[in-house]
Amino acid sequence: MLLNTSEVQTFLVKRITNHFSNEIKSTISVGSIEYKFFNKLSINDVIIKDKNNDTLLYSKEIKVGIRRMDFKNKSFRLGKVVLIKPVIALITDSAGSMNLTWYLNLMKNQSDNVKTIGNKISVDQIEINNARFSLINRSASKGKPK
Repeated sequence: MLLNTSEVQTFLVKRITNHFSNEIKSTISVGSIEYKFFNKLSINDVIIKDKNNDTLLYSKEIKVGIRRMDFKNKSFRLGKVVLIKPVIALITDSAGSMNLTWYLNLMKNQSDNVKTIGNKISVDQIEINNARFSLINRSASKGKPK
């Protein structure tokens, strides 16, 4: 019964995001979360920062439909995920590394020799409403002034 309150749900998610933030030495933050029976999540004020503390993603609200959660097999299937007014910044740093690539590499297995079963997360549909995108290349050489 206690898990049905938004405050408890938000507390648990903040604990989880703090753990992942410490693991990757960056910031993943959620303002609040609310689970709505039977299969809906409403997540507010989501921030994901990269290794240089630049914002990769900020979204005021994310709505998620849950199709299937199989904790035993670490498999999660989401239906429709809606990002409302997100700000997405794809930044290539001065060393030539893009922040999105850095995150994707974190999700890969570190060694092909180690047999581990990771989490499997699939999404049926993603909808992005009223987004702002930035593509910044800090490794590019500056052009000559005319």
